[in-house]
Amino acid sequence: MVQTDNTVYIEGLLNEIDIKSGSFEKDGKTKEYLSGVIKVLVDQEVNGKLTRSEIPVNVFATKIDNKGNINKAYESIEKVTHLTSVASCGDES
Repeated sequence: MVQTDNTVYIEGLLNEIDIKSGSFEKDGKTKEYLSGVIKVLVDQEVNGKLTRSEIPVNVFATKIDNKGNINKAYESIEKVTHLTSVASCGDES
């Protein structure tokens, strides 16, 4: 199996944040994680017509990676939880 890079760029309004924290047991150790969905409103042209779509982004990351370091993906998800979404403020402007 070959490891590949899969990069996606999504630009739009942060519509909704639904992130939960939790933990699970693995190899006798407790691992903390963040998991959930971030929804982004994106304006895009489809068949010559401008449309607005909601793009759901599923996220999951453990706090500590397999090497014992703080997981950068976890830190990124944590930062998103402090942002203001359209759903929380009720304004798309």
